[in-house]
Amino acid sequence: MIRLGAKVHVGLMVSISLLILGFLVIMAGDFRLFKKGYEVRVYFSYVSGLKVGAPVRLAGMEVGKVKDMSITDSKVEVVLWIEEGVCLRKDSKVTIGTLGLIGEKYIEISMGKGERIPPSAKILGEDPVSVAEILSKGESVAHKLEKAMGTLDSMLGGEETKQKISLIIENTTKVIHNLNEILIENRNNLKGTLNTLNNTLLTVSNNVDRITKIVEGTGKRVDTIFDENREDIKATCNKLRDASSRLEHEIKEISKDLRGVINDLQEIVVTNKQTVSTTISNLKKASEGLQLITKRIEDGKGPLAKLLNDEKIGEDLSLVVSDLKEFTSDLKRNPWKLLRKK
Repeated sequence: MIRLGAKVHVGLMVSISLLILGFLVIMAGDFRLFKKGYEVRVYFSYVSGLKVGAPVRLAGMEVGKVKDMSITDSKVEVVLWIEEGVCLRKDSKVTIGTLGLIGEKYIEISMGKGERIPPSAKILGEDPVSVAEILSKGESVAHKLEKAMGTLDSMLGGEETKQKISLIIENTTKVIHNLNEILIENRNNLKGTLNTLNNTLLTVSNNVDRITKIVEGTGKRVDTIFDENREDIKATCNKLRDASSRLEHEIKEISKDLRGVINDLQEIVVTNKQTVSTTISNLKKASEGLQLITKRIEDGKGPLAKLLNDEKIGEDLSLVVSDLKEFTSDLKRNPWKLLRKK
């Protein structure tokens, strides 16, 4: 019995030790036996040394592990195990990153804003840049740099070119020195100019504020006037609208009457066309006769011209008129002279 009890005791100790060892192995290996999650399948053309068990990070935070990897057709299928409660979006980008320069590879997933990805969804990942490609590009850049350095060396290799460069540097130094001296000599003037400019800007700023206040006050007063006389302004506008309507109606009536008058005139002209033509012809003949008489008078021809141009006849006519006036006055005073004596 004693031996049996000892064996049982030893068996229990071994069993407990194995359980503790298994628990430690599980904890050290980060096995997710008791955690819930879901799988997502990502496809790459190149995985850059990614291994099963590599961490999966969402925005830098670890949220899962690489569960499995296999080759399907022309792509590498990477099965990701994601913790339950972690939401991946359709516009999330899946890339392969490196911890440090040549460290462990891991899966990096960016935050998205689209719809949520369901479990067992398939995503196309973004392929990483291979080391060979980086070295190839670096070698190409180094070759181009070496070529550029050779070209530059050939340009600067001549003695004349070196002298020109030295002269340019010397002239540049002299210009900088002269500018420094000018600034030192005119420091007070520059300071005064800057002060004047500053005062001018302050004055302008003050005036702008004052003008702004005036404009704001004027705007408020105008608004007040409009508010106080809103009904009057509205009534005035209505009256102007009515007056405009009446004026438009009267203009239409006047235009109608004018069209009627014009039509009547056209009808009269058409009806009396022959009479109008005869009248115009007679007026033209009378005008020509008057022109002829006027010309004869100007030339001194005819009795009327002599009567108008002869001064003696004019004086005689004046005397006759004067005698007639005197005779008429005498008759008015003595009408009995009209009676003849028997």
